[in-house]
Amino acid sequence: MKKIVTEEVESKTALNRDMYCANCGSHGYEIHHVLDDENKLLPYWYIECESCGHTGREALSRDMARFFWKCDNNNEPKKGLIWR
Repeated sequence: MKKIVTEEVESKTALNRDMYCANCGSHGYEIHHVLDDENKLLPYWYIECESCGHTGREALSRDMARFFWKCDNNNEPKKGLIWR
């Protein structure tokens, strides 16, 4: 049985030292925006390592996916305008 998923993938290289892979330490990652998945009702975002394929938690927004990726590395969230 085939599973059909529509998604946008954006490849990035992190300049921020907090955006590294918790599994292999690579700074290259892909941001996935899943637009249509037959098993999910809402669109979601997640981040995947380009080197080893390690994936972060699914989130409802791009910013939350980045937050989960940083927390996966045991980094403390930064205090500022958005996160307090």
